[in-house]
Amino acid sequence: MKAVKNIITQDIYNLFTNPMWIFYNIVFSFLLTAALGYLTKGMYGGGVTSYDYYGIAMTVFAVMNTGTIAANSFMEERIKAGNMRILFSPVNNAWIWISKIIASFVFGLVCHLVTIGLLKISFHIYLGSGAWPWLVFLFISAELFAAVLGVFLCCLFKSEHTANQILSLVLQLMALAGGVFVSLERFGEVFRKLSFLSPMKWIIQSVFLLVYDQIPVYCIYAGIGLLILSGLGILGCFKTWKGGDCL
Repeated sequence: MKAVKNIITQDIYNLFTNPMWIFYNIVFSFLLTAALGYLTKGMYGGGVTSYDYYGIAMTVFAVMNTGTIAANSFMEERIKAGNMRILFSPVNNAWIWISKIIASFVFGLVCHLVTIGLLKISFHIYLGSGAWPWLVFLFISAELFAAVLGVFLCCLFKSEHTANQILSLVLQLMALAGGVFVSLERFGEVFRKLSFLSPMKWIIQSVFLLVYDQIPVYCIYAGIGLLILSGLGILGCFKTWKGGDCL
């Protein structure tokens, strides 16, 4: 168990000491939310500010992008030497990818909680009264799902580059369709209905229903659904992972 703990600790350390990933997950997310909130200031009503909308929408988008971090931390070229050492150690080589899921999950969760805190302090985004337990549950579920998805795609395609290309394309399409960057509801009923084809829209809508209408049931359903998908993704990793894939 000590060896497993050391593997996980090292993977977490690698993520938190990478300035580019810190910048992308905290600074870039914060600045992008601030810019979009400023550019659309005054375009929202009903007690919802532009910063409220983008604070939630961009956080959901950032959380789902944890998958790209997981893929990078799993099969990036400079990581492969460490994976090779684990492969020839007495530790079960499945811990190579399990550790990457855990490390990416922890890193993403900490970064996104920090970002939410900065947005709350800077722009006073509204996160509801007493909604925190369900919000945390939903974001934990989404963070875990994203990390599992990134690692699973690496196990499936045996390539970090291919996994990231597919994942980035899918996430961008879901973000555009789900109104992450521009809310499609302002373009009419047809676009509003089309936006619900995106899973990101489901999560964003669940958060808004919780925060503004005090309806937690959709957050619970979404969180449970994401946990089930995470479990299926982990099973997929066990089925598709071969030790030599990391060499």
